[in-house]
Amino acid sequence: MKLFLFTLMFFNMAFSHSFPNYDLHLTTIPGKNSKVMIVAHGMGANHTIVENVESDDTLITFNFPDYDFIERNIQAEKTTYGTPDEILPLLFVIKKFVIDKGHSEIDLYGFSAGGGAIINAIGALNSSRFDDSLKQINIESPEKQIVLKAIQKGQIILDCPLTSVREIIDFKGYNHELNVFSKRYQMNDMEPINAIKYLQGLSMNILVHFQKPDEILSNRDDSLFFNRLKEINLGKTELVIGYDGGHNTHHKTLWDLWIKRHKQ
Repeated sequence: MKLFLFTLMFFNMAFSHSFPNYDLHLTTIPGKNSKVMIVAHGMGANHTIVENVESDDTLITFNFPDYDFIERNIQAEKTTYGTPDEILPLLFVIKKFVIDKGHSEIDLYGFSAGGGAIINAIGALNSSRFDDSLKQINIESPEKQIVLKAIQKGQIILDCPLTSVREIIDFKGYNHELNVFSKRYQMNDMEPINAIKYLQGLSMNILVHFQKPDEILSNRDDSLFFNRLKEINLGKTELVIGYDGGHNTHHKTLWDLWIKRHKQ
C-alpha cells in the first residue's frame, strides 16, 4: 500500500461563493508514472481511503463534504448525500487536474459511495441536469467536453460501489439517516443504479469489483447494476468478484488484477 509522501494541502478557493467551505484536504501522492488517479472515498469515511489503493499512478485524494459525518455529529438532514452538492467537490478536483493542470487522460477510483458519486459526476457532465450547480465551479459546456474526453481515455475502478441506499435499507432494516439519504437520492434521480442512464453515448474503460458476501451493501443488485452499466457503456465494462473478507477490507483480488495488468 502507498504511504503519504506529500505535504497535505488545504484549499478554500474563492469563487462568487467560497468553494469549498470545508476541509477538502486535497492531497497529492506522487506515483511511478505521470498518470493521475483521483480517489473518492465512501460514506462516512475520508481521504485516507487512498492507503488501500495500489496503483503506480500519482494519486489524488480529498474529502467529500460529509467526510467522517458520524464522528463529526452531522445530522442526516444537514448532509449533502443525494444532492448535486455531494458531487461538486469531486468534479472540482477532476477539473483542477484536467482543465487547470492539463492532464488529457485521468483515472478514477471510487469506493462504495465514492463509486456511486463517480457515476453521478460523469452523468452530470454528460447531461444538463445539474448545469446551474456546475457553473459554481466554472464547469460549462466546453469544460464538460474536455473532462469527459479525459475520463474516456483513462480507466475507472468502481470498488464495491453503492448501487442504491434502498438496497441497504432492505438488507439492514429501517434507519433514520439512511432513510433521509434514500429519499434525496430518489428525489434527485441520483441513485447510481438508475443514474447509469445518464452515461448514454460514452465509451469508457470500467472495472467493477464486488465482494461476496458484502456485509454492508448486500449483493442483491450487483448483477443488475453491472448489466445496466455494461449495456449502456460503449467501451469495456469488466467484472471481478472477490472473496477477501467483505466490504471494509483490503481487496487483494482487485489490486492483484490491477497490478498484473499494468505490469504487462
